[in-house]
Amino acid sequence: MTTLESKFMTRIVNVAGTPFTIKMGVVTPDDQAHTLFDQTLSNIRHFLRHVNKITTPTLNAGNPIETRQALTKQELVPLQHQFMFVDNATPATLMTDGITYTMIQQWAMQQAYRKYLAPLLSHKHVFAVAIESSGNVQVGTAADTAFTWTLGVTSRRHQQTMLAVYSLRNGALATQRFDRANQKITQATIVSRDLAEAGAWAAIAAATSESEFLRIAVIQRLSGLLISSEQESQSLERGIVLQHQLVAV
Repeated sequence: MTTLESKFMTRIVNVAGTPFTIKMGVVTPDDQAHTLFDQTLSNIRHFLRHVNKITTPTLNAGNPIETRQALTKQELVPLQHQFMFVDNATPATLMTDGITYTMIQQWAMQQAYRKYLAPLLSHKHVFAVAIESSGNVQVGTAADTAFTWTLGVTSRRHQQTMLAVYSLRNGALATQRFDRANQKITQATIVSRDLAEAGAWAAIAAATSESEFLRIAVIQRLSGLLISSEQESQSLERGIVLQHQLVAV
C-alpha cells in the first residue's frame, strides 16, 4: 500500500539564488498529477521571478523609507499596505534591508500560494499543498481530508535543531532572525492564517523592544515563539505568554 509520504510531490524552485520548496499531496501520483504539478511549478517560478524583477531595484536604495516609496507598481499596493502596517508600529530607523527583503519574499510566497496552490485544493486528486523558504511556510489542506501539516521551528545557529513543532491544516509560519544591539530577542516566529500577516508581526518583533512587542502580542492575541537564547524562549498562545527553557525535539 502506498504511504502518505510517497504521495507527496516535492520540488525546489530557485529564484535569484533563493530556494523555494513546493509540495503537493495527491491521492494518486499518476501522469495527470505530475502534469498538474509541473504546470504549477512553472507558474510559481514565473511569478516569483516577476516579483523579484520588479522589487529588486527598490532594495538598492539602502533606505527603508526610500524602498517603500519605490514600490510604485499597482500590483505592489498590497505589499505597500504591509509595510505601512509595520512602519506605523515601529521606529522606521530600526527597519533594515534584511527585514524589508524578508517581508517582500513572504508576501510573494503568499501571493504565489493564493494564485497557484490554493486553487488546487478543489481538485479531487489533491489533498494538501505548501510553499516554504528560509523558515517561512504557507500550507493548505483540502476540506475533505484528515491530513494535518506538521511544521517545525529550527534554531537560528543550528538548523538541524528543532525548537518547536506546530500542527496546522491551513495557515502559515513566518520567521525573522536578527542581531541588534540591546535586543534580547534574536528570532521571532509568528503563526497566522496568512504568511504576509505573520511576516509583518515577525518584522515588528525584530524592530521593537522585547517589552513593547510582548505588550503588542498580548493585545493582538498573537501565537508563536520568541527566542532569547539557545536555552530560553517565550511561547505565545493567542496572547498568553509562557516563558520556558528550550528543549530540542
